[in-house]
Amino acid sequence: MKKRLFIIAVIAMTFTLASYAQENNAPENSPYRKDLGFNTSFILNGVFQLQSTPFSIMYKMYGAENKALRLGLDANIQSSKSDGEVINGSYTNSSSVVISLSVGKEFQQHLGEKWIWYYGVDVAPSFTQSHSEYIEHDEQRQSFKTSSYGIAARPFLGIRFAINSRLYLAAEASARLSYNKSSQLNKSYNPDQTLRDITSNNFDFSLNPASGIFIFYRF
Repeated sequence: MKKRLFIIAVIAMTFTLASYAQENNAPENSPYRKDLGFNTSFILNGVFQLQSTPFSIMYKMYGAENKALRLGLDANIQSSKSDGEVINGSYTNSSSVVISLSVGKEFQQHLGEKWIWYYGVDVAPSFTQSHSEYIEHDEQRQSFKTSSYGIAARPFLGIRFAINSRLYLAAEASARLSYNKSSQLNKSYNPDQTLRDITSNNFDFSLNPASGIFIFYRF
């Protein structure tokens, strides 16, 4: 049951894309009708060897001049191992994955030959899962597992700069109103072997400043 919201959102996005493809009426004289880009932050993470590896990709299709349907995929995968005292041989393993799809409409306004500002809104279903375990003397003592499904509305405002006719850089700020249904399972491996299972529903609103630079290729 908890997967129903996520599945419905994905199906709705699929029908939206199919409908848009049938009604695509971009002008024939438009030089480029599609953009493909990615967030460059994962490159910096690789350079500085951070444990978290976020990755974002965005695809845009123009149905008319200065109007585009945008489809996105965000993923963040993280893993770590924390060594404790050598005396008791304890350590913690943890991992997490966040995956979010998005579909939205973008409207653009030219500020000059090189600069364009744009705005719009995305709808984004998401899935999150994290797991950690505490191990001592090669025996598992505790484990924690959390998973959640959600959906969010994300109005955005951004600006982009054209490097040349095919390449441009973009950055955007956004607000986010989201709903998430999450479940948490905690186990303690002791003589009593306690078990804790919690389900919760959460609404959240946040403001996100522009972070990360997208680079796009037009074709």
